[in-house]
Amino acid sequence: LLLLFPVFLLCATLDLLRLQGVPLVLTGAFGVLALVFWLVVTFINEEATPGAMTSSLNGACYLATARIFYVHAYPNNTIGQLIIGTIVIVGTAFLLRTVFLMYGTVIPQNLSPETHSQILYTMLLVDLLGIFMLAMCFPLFDFLRTEEALAFANAQLTQFAERDPLTGVYNRRVFLDRLEQEVERHRRSVVPMSLILFDMDHFKHVNDTYGHAVGDEVLRHAVSTALPTLRKGDLLARYGGEEFTILLPDTPLAAAVRTAERVREALEQAPPQIGSVAHPRVTASFGVTAAVGHTENTEDLLYAVDDAVYTAKREGRNRVCIRATRSGEAQSHALAEFPTAKAS
Repeated sequence: LLLLFPVFLLCATLDLLRLQGVPLVLTGAFGVLALVFWLVVTFINEEATPGAMTSSLNGACYLATARIFYVHAYPNNTIGQLIIGTIVIVGTAFLLRTVFLMYGTVIPQNLSPETHSQILYTMLLVDLLGIFMLAMCFPLFDFLRTEEALAFANAQLTQFAERDPLTGVYNRRVFLDRLEQEVERHRRSVVPMSLILFDMDHFKHVNDTYGHAVGDEVLRHAVSTALPTLRKGDLLARYGGEEFTILLPDTPLAAAVRTAERVREALEQAPPQIGSVAHPRVTASFGVTAAVGHTENTEDLLYAVDDAVYTAKREGRNRVCIRATRSGEAQSHALAEFPTAKAS
């Protein structure tokens, strides 16, 4: 019964935390406690009863506390594991002491007074260690949980600062920073780098006809359609409004045009499904440019790709146009492979 007593305390504590019927749980807990105490006092040697009950109660409290902290306040790090592990060891030691006390009432002659004293001092040290760990775990766990909450909040702030809240892709600031980095890398090693800008066609008409909620779904549909066509290292970002950019590191102009065509065809062939209604297809106009030579800069690239989109709009939309910043040869090569791509 003394060994079952800590198990009962643990179960009662967990039930109290988990169930909404708190009065019923408390009533049952007090009833079982009264029964256990009556059985212990009635059937166990009176000399061993106080020590066994105290030891069992200590073990139960330590194990229940360890369980509560593990379930509700456990920081997933080495310090938390060390503290909870120590509390479990202390609780287990008290349960072993309970067994020893019950065993000692049967054959006390097998244990010398020196052994009794050593065990008493050992349990005193164990108890002090447990009290110290319990005193430490409250403020320390609170501190560790606060740190975890701060880390999560910082991650959320970083997410909000880097991502477009509507579509989930990177925002304009992240794109411009990454573009500057890629341009610098291109200047140092002359690795190819291309840039795509696409603008949703007739987006104002979508907003005016179906409402801004449908317009938002169209933008999300454009992102979900474009992402599978890109490589892992490509960066898709919302440039502003209904404009999106795709930064293609280590990509020559011809490959960038192929990518733009894949995205354009995917948008053209997959009308957005909003609720149970399939809306008319949406298309986009694409501009493509590439960095060539050591003198490229972000301003020239952005101007070129924006001008290419303007040309695509002017020539009928739903097409890919190219504006080369330096190399007419690369431009001509891309045009030869893709008849739908026009140079501006």
